[in-house]
Amino acid sequence: MNIRVEDGTVVTLLPKDSKPRAHTARDPLPRATGSKVKMGLLYVKAKSTKREDAIDFIEKVAEALCLPGQKHKHHGDQALQILQFDEDSQPRVLTAVVSDVKPLILTDCQQDEAVMAIRDKGLTSILAIIDEKGRSKQEVRAVRAELHKFGNRKAGAATHCMTARTLKALLDRNKNVQNYFPIGTLRHLNGMQGGRNFNVEPFMSLSQNENIMIVGAHVSHPVSHASKNCPSVAAVVGSFDAQFTQYPGSARIQSTIRRVQDKQGHLKYHLDPQIQDLQEMMEERIAAWQTKHAGGSPHIIFYRDGMNIMKGQFIDSEVQSIITAEAKAIVKAIEAKAPGVRPSLSYILINKHSVAGDDYGRNVEAYLAEQSITRFSPALDHAIKSRYDYHIMPQVENSVPLQVDYAALVSLKNKHLN
Repeated sequence: MNIRVEDGTVVTLLPKDSKPRAHTARDPLPRATGSKVKMGLLYVKAKSTKREDAIDFIEKVAEALCLPGQKHKHHGDQALQILQFDEDSQPRVLTAVVSDVKPLILTDCQQDEAVMAIRDKGLTSILAIIDEKGRSKQEVRAVRAELHKFGNRKAGAATHCMTARTLKALLDRNKNVQNYFPIGTLRHLNGMQGGRNFNVEPFMSLSQNENIMIVGAHVSHPVSHASKNCPSVAAVVGSFDAQFTQYPGSARIQSTIRRVQDKQGHLKYHLDPQIQDLQEMMEERIAAWQTKHAGGSPHIIFYRDGMNIMKGQFIDSEVQSIITAEAKAIVKAIEAKAPGVRPSLSYILINKHSVAGDDYGRNVEAYLAEQSITRFSPALDHAIKSRYDYHIMPQVENSVPLQVDYAALVSLKNKHLN
């Protein structure tokens, strides 16, 4: 299957006769790529736990974290090197134990030396472990939020949280595995530092064209019982490496409710699904992509969810206007970061598959085609195992869409953005 871009270059996505797969085999790298880490372990103990026992536990975790790594069958029982520690940082892992997280974020609060070291030593990563004993789910959630405030904001370190119960269960279950530490946690920490954990099966012939950029966007709204002025969060992630394995993102808070007038001129409150600062966020993502591609202009495949294109048997006019506005914002971002080049954009709206009957589905297909919208429904193909419909939107203004096999776009999304 081929993509043909504006300059006539052809990019191969899949062999012509192959079917897209919901899952792609990934071989772990024997030595993961990523920045060298300066690591901290922060344990939030339960009030009922003795401090000596907590210190003993966290020191054992630190020791396990520094082991060479468990062996893996795909590499001839070679030990996987997931994290690369900074050899100049001694000890390799700083540890601290606290029983309350509130003092961590208070500016004038006195801290013990171990906590101050984690805060002030310029660590790149923090693994925070929460003991759930005596804490409700809401309290654990609040502790997790405070730990992220401390790690991300005060210490300036990428922070990952997990519960002590989960960690202890994994360590006990694998106590007979040499040099064991939960590999998913190690990969998460490595990925947060921009590291690559897998050899991903090539999906595009990058030797022919390296200018594809995969983007995913979503708006998350507060729950119905949230406070009146609680904002929504809009986020955009975009690939910037040649293997499509790294997706740095941009996020903005925006108003949840906007006032609109109905046909009778009455004001009503309306949940706003549009991404307000999309152009600015896309400029940030394109700028990041350009750092890996010597400038240039990307061919953007933009996946958007959170909106339903259909309202009954007809296109929702509001959603259609939002799609047009967002597509124009993306085109403006491309023009701002790559002036003089005709923008290339494929805007794909994703909806959960309709459970309506075949007749209704066929009518919708024809109706959408009249509007220059191509609907691809892999949910009808049991080999793909997708629950979604993909709507490829028409060309916007001066942009040129990629000419693609729609099944390949689904496989592309399943592989990289799920």
